[in-house]
Amino acid sequence: MDAERWSRIQEVFEGAGALDGEARDRFLADACGGDPELLEEVRSLLEASADADDFLGGMAQEAGLELGGDAHQEPDVSGVRFGPYRVIRLLGRGGMGAVYVAERDDEQFQMEVALKAVPGALHTAEARGRFLSERQILARLHHTNIAQLLDGGVSDDGVPYFVMELVDGRRIDEYCRDEKLGVRERIELFLQVCEGVRHAHASLIVHRDLKPANILVTPDGVVKLLDFGIARALESDEALYQTAVNAPHPMTLAYASPEQLRGEPPTTACDIYGLGLLLYRLLTDRHPYEFEPGSSYPQIQEIVCDTTPRPPSQAQEPQAPDYGTLSRDLDAVVLKALAKEPERRYGTVLGLANDLARYLDGRPVQARPDTLGYRLRRFVGRNRAVVTFGTVVAILAASLLGLGIQYAVDTRAQAEALAQEVQTTQAVADFLVGLFSAAKPQDGGSDTIS
Repeated sequence: MDAERWSRIQEVFEGAGALDGEARDRFLADACGGDPELLEEVRSLLEASADADDFLGGMAQEAGLELGGDAHQEPDVSGVRFGPYRVIRLLGRGGMGAVYVAERDDEQFQMEVALKAVPGALHTAEARGRFLSERQILARLHHTNIAQLLDGGVSDDGVPYFVMELVDGRRIDEYCRDEKLGVRERIELFLQVCEGVRHAHASLIVHRDLKPANILVTPDGVVKLLDFGIARALESDEALYQTAVNAPHPMTLAYASPEQLRGEPPTTACDIYGLGLLLYRLLTDRHPYEFEPGSSYPQIQEIVCDTTPRPPSQAQEPQAPDYGTLSRDLDAVVLKALAKEPERRYGTVLGLANDLARYLDGRPVQARPDTLGYRLRRFVGRNRAVVTFGTVVAILAASLLGLGIQYAVDTRAQAEALAQEVQTTQAVADFLVGLFSAAKPQDGGSDTIS
């Protein structure tokens, strides 16, 4: 089965998985479009997914445990063993199956872990390959901001599982709200997410499901990325490296990129888009798109692929606490990451992180047009004290210069007036001297002077 066909199966499976009864049947009829093989494949995956709870429920009954509750609740599998690990309680559902809190109690050492079981994953060789691929992917990731794979194996009943560190933390969006973080603190926390994703990309791995539920923050403020269950190793074109297909949620529609929704091959650009969605949510406490409850797969695809979200600065909830003003620079960064076309987004996670670092430093961001006026405003913004001091000095210098010019003008006027007075005095003196010279008797003049 080629990758394009498998991607189409994924899309229809995810859309149908959120529906029940007649609504599911109508969706399948529309989505499969007269393709009976596609319909059969998707129905097979839906049945396998439904069998997962029955499988674990049977394990619980064999262990002498009661399921309790109604048929729609998770079965109580506490006490069920996977190798040296004993299940304590359900923690959540990931890309390929249920995740449990478990403990190792083989008398060698004790520790609580997160155990991910994948019922039914070994029905076929292809399914086993997907599971083994996922374990191999996780084993290659060693980073502070990524939950570490600790162990893995197959239980006595043939259920594959792997064990990861148990992260004591809160969802990143809840952590930001609970701790009342400002814009700068939220961005700094987000940069930790970027570091984890950048490490995964350096290992040629795409997460493809970046959302608040998959990102926890520890009490010490350390980000941990979870659930690389639908990751895909980029260096291989084998179908086995596309993991987490036979699962309740192989793709979270609300956090999928346009190309994922269109069934195109995943690239690192998918994660750039996912980071843009996450940053938008952290800055505004809301999703960039508005989905009606119960929206179908085609409806979500149309909204995501054809609708331009509002800039974050215009989308903050009115009733949300005031934790800072969002600037046009942040609008530009987020909207660049959320571009519909992958080539218009940041080329790498590092490019996105560097632009956010520029914003925090008060420098121009590359997401905005590089104009002289913009650069001047950013320079003034990040050097406000220096610019203020320089402005005061310039004003003083201009004032002194003005005073000097005025003094020079006044001095020149006074000099000219003085010269005029000298000339006048000299003229009067010359006149008087001439007058008396004309009256000398020896010069033959009259003795009477008029």
